[in-house]
Amino acid sequence: IRLPEADHADYDTAWTLRFMVIAAASAAIFVSADVVSGYFNDARLAGVLRILAGASLLRGLTNIGLTIYRRDLRFDKIAMVGLMQRVVGVVATIVFAFVLESYWAIVIGEVFTRVADVALSYLVQPYRPRFSLARIAKQWEFSKWVVSRNVAGFAQGRGDQFLVAKFFGVEQMGFYAMALRLAETPTRHLVAPLSMPLYSGLAKKQHDPLQFVTSILQAVGATAVVVLPAATLAAVLAEPLVLGVFGVKWLAAVPLVAPLVFTMAAAAVADPAVTALTLLGRMRLLAVLEWVSAIVVFSVMLAAARFFTLEEFAYTRVVLMLGLLGVMLAYTGAQLRISWRRLLACFYRPLAASAAMAAVTAMVIKMSYGIWFTIALGTALGGLAYVAVTYGLWRITAAHDAGEALLVRKISKIISRRYARSAAAARK
Repeated sequence: IRLPEADHADYDTAWTLRFMVIAAASAAIFVSADVVSGYFNDARLAGVLRILAGASLLRGLTNIGLTIYRRDLRFDKIAMVGLMQRVVGVVATIVFAFVLESYWAIVIGEVFTRVADVALSYLVQPYRPRFSLARIAKQWEFSKWVVSRNVAGFAQGRGDQFLVAKFFGVEQMGFYAMALRLAETPTRHLVAPLSMPLYSGLAKKQHDPLQFVTSILQAVGATAVVVLPAATLAAVLAEPLVLGVFGVKWLAAVPLVAPLVFTMAAAAVADPAVTALTLLGRMRLLAVLEWVSAIVVFSVMLAAARFFTLEEFAYTRVVLMLGLLGVMLAYTGAQLRISWRRLLACFYRPLAASAAMAAVTAMVIKMSYGIWFTIALGTALGGLAYVAVTYGLWRITAAHDAGEALLVRKISKIISRRYARSAAAARK
C-alpha cells in the first residue's frame, strides 16, 4: 500500500511472507499450549489452543489480492468479505451450541470463520497468489519491525490479563475479561472501519507534506469525535449494559468497564499517529517505542497487581495509556512539525461534548427506567447533547478543516451517492 506502484512479485512475496510469519506464530501457540494451560491450571485449554492455532494458520492463506481493493479504496468488497465471514461464524457457533451444549461451539465457530474468510477472499478477488521470495529482502526490512511491534503490542495489550489471573484468581480474570470485551466493543467496531481506509487514503498523500499534515490532524480529530462519545456512553451505561446483556451474575464486572473502555479509547485515538509514522517509514522507531512501553506497562502493572485492588489495577492501566498517548502524539508532532496547540485543538471539542453527554445520560439513569429503555433513552438523549455541543463549538471556533468537518463531508458524499443511485434507478 505504501509503494507508488506494486507488481505481481510484490504481492506474491507479501503473501508468502505473511504465511511464513503466521505459520511461525501458529506453531508457537501449538507448542506452548500445555504451558499456557498449566499457567491457568485448566487442562482443557491445551486442546482449545491447538485447534485455534490451526485456525490461525488459515489466515495466512487469505488472498493477498484484497490489498488491491485497499489500494483502490474499494472497501465495499472488503466489507462484504468481513460481514459474510462473521455471519458464517456466528451461525456455526449458534448451531453447534445447540448441538453440543459445550464451549467447543465457540472454537468451532472460529474455525468456520477462518475457512469462510479464506474462501470468500478468493471468490471476490480474481488475483491468485503464488509462492515467491523475489522481494523478500526488501519487504522483510520493513515487515520485521511490524512483526516486532505487533508482538510488543500484544504483550502490552494482553499482559494485564495474565497478571489478573496470577494475582486475583481465574474467577476475577473472568470478570476482567468480560469487562474488557464490553470495553473493546465501541472502539473496535468504530475504529476498525476507519483505520483501514485511513491508511490507504493517507498513503496517497504522503508525498505532499502540507496536505499530509492536514490529513493527519483531521484523522486524529475524526477518531476522537467518534471514539470519545462511544467510550463515554459505554462507561456511563456500564451497569444497565452488563445487566441487560450478561445478567446479574456479572455485576462484579461493572466497576471495571469505565477504566477499561477509556484504556481502549486512548489506544484508538493514538492509531492515526501510528499510521503517520508507519507511512513515514519509522517502523524501527515504532517497534522500539512499543517494546519500551510494554516493559514499562508490565512493570507498573505488576506492582499494581501486588498492592492494589482489581479496580485500582484497572485505573492504573488508564493512566499508563494516557501517558503513552501523550508520548505518541508528541513524537508524531515532532516528526511532522505539528505544534501542541494544533494537536490539542483536535480534542477539546469532543471532550467537552462527551462531558455533556455523560451528564445527560447519568440523569436518565437516575430516573430508574427499565434496563433497555434506560439504555435506549440514555443513548438517544446523550447523543443529541453530544451533537449539539459539538456543532456549537465547531461553529464558534470556525474550525472548517477539523475532524468533524471531515466526517460531515464524508457522510454527505455517501448520502449524495446513494440518492443519485436511487434517482437513477427510479428513472430507469
